[in-house]
Amino acid sequence: MAIMHWDQAAGLFRRGGAPPGWRLRPKQQPLTARAKATTLAAIALLGALPYAEEMARCLRGTEAGQ
Repeated sequence: MAIMHWDQAAGLFRRGGAPPGWRLRPKQQPLTARAKATTLAAIALLGALPYAEEMARCLRGTEAGQ
């Protein structure tokens, strides 16, 4: 991130450049709906996958009488 916005990064340490911008502002080119949906689906899948795997292990252990 510092490479992309070097003037802002230098401003954090008062080393010249522009003063750091702490405001939240919308992106100049917002993400498409498809990119947002893909990102949310990946987060949901990768977040739920470990829990689903643990549930499968628990069910197998219960069936095996452990």
